[in-house]
Amino acid sequence: MIKGLQKSIILFAVITFSSLAACTKAETADFKLIDQAGKEYALSTAKDGKAGILREGSRFVYQLDRTLEPGPAYALSVTYTVQLEGKGSAGAALNAGSLLVTLLQDAKKTEGGQVRWQLPLSYAFLGFAEPGPVFKIRYAIPLRNQSFSAIVLDYKKGTKNSSTPGTVTLEAIRLESLWFGFSFQDGALSCTPFVGFDSTAYSINVPDQYRSAGPWQLDLSAASIASPVSFRIGAAGSGGYALVSSTIHPLVAGVLPEHPFPVSLSAQNPYNRLVLRRLTLPALPAFPIPADPALILDYRQELWRNPDYEVFQWDRFPKILIFDTRSYEVQDRLFKRLAFYVEKAGFRGRLASDAEIAPLHGWNAHDYLSKDLAEFFTTAEKTQFPLNREERELRDILLSSGIIQASTEDGKKVYVPGDGAIISISRESEAYLRSLFMVHEAFHGLFFIDPDFQAFALDRWTHLDPVAKKFLVAYFQNRGYDTADPYLMKNELMAYCLQQRVSGAALYFGKTLPERLSAFPQHLKSIPEKDEKSGTWPALASLFTAEAQAFSDYVAKRWGLEAGRVWDIKKTSL
Repeated sequence: MIKGLQKSIILFAVITFSSLAACTKAETADFKLIDQAGKEYALSTAKDGKAGILREGSRFVYQLDRTLEPGPAYALSVTYTVQLEGKGSAGAALNAGSLLVTLLQDAKKTEGGQVRWQLPLSYAFLGFAEPGPVFKIRYAIPLRNQSFSAIVLDYKKGTKNSSTPGTVTLEAIRLESLWFGFSFQDGALSCTPFVGFDSTAYSINVPDQYRSAGPWQLDLSAASIASPVSFRIGAAGSGGYALVSSTIHPLVAGVLPEHPFPVSLSAQNPYNRLVLRRLTLPALPAFPIPADPALILDYRQELWRNPDYEVFQWDRFPKILIFDTRSYEVQDRLFKRLAFYVEKAGFRGRLASDAEIAPLHGWNAHDYLSKDLAEFFTTAEKTQFPLNREERELRDILLSSGIIQASTEDGKKVYVPGDGAIISISRESEAYLRSLFMVHEAFHGLFFIDPDFQAFALDRWTHLDPVAKKFLVAYFQNRGYDTADPYLMKNELMAYCLQQRVSGAALYFGKTLPERLSAFPQHLKSIPEKDEKSGTWPALASLFTAEAQAFSDYVAKRWGLEAGRVWDIKKTSL
C-alpha cells in the first residue's frame, strides 16, 4: 500500500468542450457495447479507433447503432488494460496523462457543458500499488437517466515532466447494476467515481444527483482481519451510525440507513473490496436476510418483505433463522399452536384448536429445533389438521431453508428433520425486552445446533444445587413448562442464566423471580428463606450467579460471546 496520500482523489470532472474531431470514414469497432439484458450494440468509429487502442493524444468517438436509454439504476462499465512504457515505477501513470469519457446524445452535434468522467490510469488513488507494468481496470460510471448514442474517449497528454507514458487498450463496455466503491477481482481493479482514500480511511461519498433509490447492500472483504472493523455509515440526523466489530458482517437492505452516504471505513485491515450496491431481495420464502442480531433489533421495518414479519439468518450461525414479527398477535398465529404442541404441559404432542388455546398465554418469544418442527407438520399432515395461513407460510420457509424436509412414509407425505433451528421475537415488546428476548432465544438456537453445548448444559443441570433446582422446577411449573422433560429443563436453565449479564443474575434470581413465585401459595415450600432486611433471597442470588458465570465462561471460550450478549457488532448513532 502506498502511504502518504493527503486527500481523496475523486475521479470526476465537468469540462466544457466545443466540438468533436473531424470524422473520417467510419468502421465497425472490434468490440461491442452489451446492455444489462445481454443485447449487443455495434459501435462505429474512425479506423484508428477500431481496435480500441489509445495512446496519449488519441481521441475516438464510438457511435452506437441505436440510442441507449438505460434508466437510473445502471452504470456503464469500461474495462481496459493499461501498459506503462519505459522504466516508470508502479504508480507513475497517475501523472502520465488523463483518460476522459463523455457520453453524448448526438455525436453529430456540438455540445457544450458535457460531463466528462476521468478514468484512473493507476491504483495509487486508492493507496494501492499496481502489480506490474501491465494491469487492468474496470470503471463503472453512474448513468442517472442519461440516454446516449455515442461515447467519446479522449486520452489527454500528460505534463512535460511525465516520464511514464502508457497505452490503454479497451476490452469491454457493458451496462451493469449501479454500484459504488472498489474491488479487486480476477487480477483487476474495479472502481467507480466518488471513492477515495486519505491514508487512514476509505470513503464513498456520492452527490445526490448520482444516487439511486435503495435498498442497498454493503459488501466488504479483506485478505485478513487483524484489527477491529470500523465503519461510519450515513450522516447524523439521517439515521447514520458507527459500527465496530471483530470481523466482517453482511450489511443488507434495512440494516443500512435510508441514505447510506457517506461511507467511511477505517483502513486498519488489508481490504480488497468495499462496494455499496443496489439490492433486490428475493421474495419469501427464499433468502432469509443474513445479519448480526444487534442489527436485526432495529432493522428498518418498512423494508420487510412481508408486512407482518421478516425472516433473518444469524450470519455467524446460518443454521439459525430469526423471525421478527409485527405484533404478538402475528407471532401467535405463527407459533402459538406450535408452542403448546412442543412445550406446554398437558398439550404436548397434540394439535390444539384455536378455540382451545385462545384464552391461554403462549410465549412472548419462541425457539424450536428441527425435530420438533418436523413432528408438528407431520402430525398436521397425517391428521389433515387445518393449519392457518401463517403456519403454512412457516412450513414453506422451513422447507426452503432446509430446516425440515419433505419425505414419504407408507406412501404418505411426512416431514423429517433437516438442519437448524428457529427463534422469534416481536416488535410489540419494549426495546429492553426485545434485547433480552433476543439473547435468551439466540442462546436456545445455539443450544439446538451444538451437541457440546447441550452436554455442558446437561452437566450443569445434573449437578445444580438442590435448593436452586427445587426453586427453578417450581418456577417453570408455574410458567407452564413440562418439567418432566430433562432436555427442556437444561435448555431453560442455560437460557435463563445467559439472558442477562452475570452482574444481573443476583437481582433476577435473588429477587425478581422468587417475588413472582411467592404470589402462589402452592409454591412457597420451593422457595428458600428470605432475608427480610434486604428483601432478597441470598441463597438463590449466590447459587445462580455462580451458574451464570459458568455458562458465560463457556460461551466466551467457545464463541467469544458472554451472558447478556449474542452480537459481535457495537452500533452507535452519529
